Amino acid sequence: MSALALVVVAGSAHAQTAPDTSAAFVAAPAAVVPLTLPDAVRLALLRSPDLERAGYTVAQRALDVREAEAAGDPALSVSVGPTLRLSRTYGTNFFGIPQPGDSLGAVTLGVGNRVVFGVSAGVNLDLPILDGGVRRANREAAARILDAARLDLSRTAEDVARLAAAQYVQALQSDALVSVEDTSLAADRALLRRVQAEYDVGNRDIGDVLQQQAAIAQGEVRLATVRRNAAVARLGLRQSLRLPPGTELALDPSAAGDIPLPSLDVPALVARAFRERTDLTAQAVRIEAARFDVRAARAGRAPNLSLGAQAGTSYSSFDDNRGAFGQVFDVNPNSSVGLTLAVPILDRGRTRRAVERAEVAVADNGAFLEQRQLQVASDVETAVLDVVAAQARLDASEAGVAAARQALAANEARYRVGAGVFLDVLDARRQLVRAASDAATARFDLLLARIAVAYQTGALGAALVGR
Repeated sequence: MSALALVVVAGSAHAQTAPDTSAAFVAAPAAVVPLTLPDAVRLALLRSPDLERAGYTVAQRALDVREAEAAGDPALSVSVGPTLRLSRTYGTNFFGIPQPGDSLGAVTLGVGNRVVFGVSAGVNLDLPILDGGVRRANREAAARILDAARLDLSRTAEDVARLAAAQYVQALQSDALVSVEDTSLAADRALLRRVQAEYDVGNRDIGDVLQQQAAIAQGEVRLATVRRNAAVARLGLRQSLRLPPGTELALDPSAAGDIPLPSLDVPALVARAFRERTDLTAQAVRIEAARFDVRAARAGRAPNLSLGAQAGTSYSSFDDNRGAFGQVFDVNPNSSVGLTLAVPILDRGRTRRAVERAEVAVADNGAFLEQRQLQVASDVETAVLDVVAAQARLDASEAGVAAARQALAANEARYRVGAGVFLDVLDARRQLVRAASDAATARFDLLLARIAVAYQTGALGAALVGR
């Protein structure tokens, strides 16, 4: 299952186990709900705000594509507007020339006000025909950015899955440490009862009883600490899954099984990461988008051809003789159709700078991809080294547990026959507890390291949800 499939899991999980547990969380947050590792990952994908925001980014980039596609559509607009004009008017005898009907007396100046009301309406059509390939380049660039956003969404899904898996495993690790300390404390209390019984009949010294009581007190302190750590680990998991406070989770210890990996061959894993990592693919797609931006910038030197058409009419109260109907439909209607060719000649270097800026963006994206590839190769190799080291620690700790058990049995046998001291028994028990804790820690560290390898190579979906 690829990284993109994790996003599909987030959308299709309504038909799987996780939604049922989600309904249980809402209905009865205090109930104990079983939760497996794949279920935890699915629930995290369903409820992650980071994945939700990445989805919104994809939606925005899809709108950018639609906007770029609409750039070649005709633009049609209708305009209607009233006008009101107030003006001063003067009589015709202003220059002293008598008019018919005027008296021959002194010359007078006639002054008055005129209010003219008018309405104009029009329809405008603009259709781009040739633009040197700007629209096509912008569409292609927007489509590539949308593809990159979808790939980023897939990588975000892997981030969410990795965090949920790591917190699940850490909670299991904390539970294992609690079990080790709890088992050790129970054994210490049983030993205290035996030593106390032997002391009561005079076969042991009071110092043995006191030493064992001190060992039990230390064990209780350790148990309280690991129980607190286990509660904090479960709290972190519950918060990542956005579960109500008080929800009790019954985790599946079988999740400590191996995460399947094809091999630990570093060159093969690095090559797989270069093929499968969606963040690397997204960056390569951004380089393609930047190249289309270069084409769009270069098209600024090309001529542009557009078709324009307009039709309109108007009415004015100044022309009272023709009436509103005559002005609007007989006298004032007008229309025009024309082609406009614009040939750029001098633009103060704007096109040249736009091309250079777009070429720099291509180079910058290419350098960032190379940097990410180097980092990915380093991360993959580091993850493999962590797996090898965790496996070595696990083998050594398991051997240490076996040796510590034998040493404890030998010291207890010597102590029972009086050939050893009680302090040797206490030391052997402490060594066994440390060895068991180291083994539990190494076992889950190995699982976390294998999860890291799957994450770094882009195979986390198959390793967690697809198994």
